[in-house]
Amino acid sequence: MKKKYCIFLFVLLIAFVSCNTKSNKNSDLNVIDISKNYPKKEISIQSIADIEYVALETTDDVLLGAISQITHLSDKYIVIYEMREGDIFIFDRKGKIVSYFNHKGPSSNEYNFLMNTLFDEKNEEIFAFDINNRILVYSITGKYKRTLNTSEDLQISAYNFDDEMFLVYDTKGLLQNEYSKQPYLLMSKKDGNIIFTFDITLSERYSNRHRIQTEVNGQTTMMNYMISHNNISQYRQDYVVSDMSSDTIYRLTKEKDLVPLIARKPSVHSSDPRIVLEAFLVSNQFIHLTKTTLDFSAARNLTAQGGFQVPSTDLFFDIKTGETFEVTYINEDDLSGNVRRLGNTLLQIHRLKTASEEKKLKGDLEKIVSTLDEEDNPIVMIMNFK
Repeated sequence: MKKKYCIFLFVLLIAFVSCNTKSNKNSDLNVIDISKNYPKKEISIQSIADIEYVALETTDDVLLGAISQITHLSDKYIVIYEMREGDIFIFDRKGKIVSYFNHKGPSSNEYNFLMNTLFDEKNEEIFAFDINNRILVYSITGKYKRTLNTSEDLQISAYNFDDEMFLVYDTKGLLQNEYSKQPYLLMSKKDGNIIFTFDITLSERYSNRHRIQTEVNGQTTMMNYMISHNNISQYRQDYVVSDMSSDTIYRLTKEKDLVPLIARKPSVHSSDPRIVLEAFLVSNQFIHLTKTTLDFSAARNLTAQGGFQVPSTDLFFDIKTGETFEVTYINEDDLSGNVRRLGNTLLQIHRLKTASEEKKLKGDLEKIVSTLDEEDNPIVMIMNFK
């Protein structure tokens, strides 16, 4: 009897230690107080990342528009699309053109307005996201393959999750306050069906878009305004979910696990207008956060020539020390201005030529720019974070 009693006490002790350890693990969650004024710090991007510059090939047919965006970058490919014109370009890692096409048009195998593209490198398929929630699939050379039949109940932003699925964020109904409380999903790349729903439940959701009545050239009109915010960003092979309606930022693993990464205080629900937090980029050393106030009231006084800005602050959270700074970044190779955003970026040649004339370029960037003309395609600046 004593033996059984001792065994029971031993099992109970293990259970207690296990629960206590789990509790302590949760209590170690990083917390950032967004009501504080943090010290300012200037950080060189060369101190946190290895920088590489790739000049993109220019031909009479391969000319990137002013609003081109990088949608995929790997050791093998660089994929870029141009939203307004509908161009899709596939370069190799050295900047040589592999393929390009434009299927903007009215037919069932074409897109009306190219909202985004995703590239499945394993299957060499381009997914073109049309404005009306259609997803058209093309080969790497632009041959039409299929159309995904997405649900009319969804309005999606999508990201590559793995070879078979997209990670999807559903924004349908946000402006009408008629939204899904579980907006993070996995969608099949084969047929567009939803095959998994993540356990991120948001009883109240906010939007970075707003429709407002305003004056334009003396006339009253309704206009849509949007404040930049990314709910989803990539961290190596995983993703980071920083929903503007949540007080916790999560790391989402390929095994579909949600791991709390950082929490905020005070709550997003406690302020009006809302002050939202975005984890724009995560590395092994730091988390780059952007704090933004969703204040659309200034939009009422805009004219057609006016701009629309809201209070926004970039924060640098040092994972090792736990320190937080209000940060600006500089590029030691280009001293003509601060880095606006961390991440892979297209550098326009005409601006670099001006910086070169002012003796503000150096290193590999200066050498590459000296070989190019102002009308050449931009240079890709690649940041490999340490």
